[in-house]
Amino acid sequence: MKKKATVFLGSISAVIGLICLSGYGYLFKALVINLKKGPLTPSTDDVEKFPSHIVKNANPKQWKKSLRYNKLPLTENIIQELKKTRASSLLIIHNSKLVHEQYWKDKNPYSLTNSFSMAKAILSILVGFAIDDGYLESENQLVSDFLPEYKKK
Repeated sequence: MKKKATVFLGSISAVIGLICLSGYGYLFKALVINLKKGPLTPSTDDVEKFPSHIVKNANPKQWKKSLRYNKLPLTENIIQELKKTRASSLLIIHNSKLVHEQYWKDKNPYSLTNSFSMAKAILSILVGFAIDDGYLESENQLVSDFLPEYKKK
């Protein structure tokens, strides 16, 4: 039994060492921070746990509000899904106008939250538009075609 425990601990140590050497040591920091401050699953409150970078907009513009702005109630299915996913906010935009806007968990229009996969979805849409408009050849085009500092040397 002592030999099995030694092999097990040695294996765990080796895996931890490989993770750190491979450049993914930050995962341990994330684990420790989450264990100290809250749930292990991602949360819109993670902005308080990790550093962030503000993306400034020199010319911010507010969304124009639809005539139907906040006049239609959310369905029970949507409300249940938002509770299940622990959403902090919901914005519905149609034809470039804000149709619905609602916040929970002490959030407001100026609260900072993580975007999670939303950023990937928006980037995917923008890449599709760039391909359609001829700015990109395909989704496989290299970033280094536009930012030479990323070219392999």
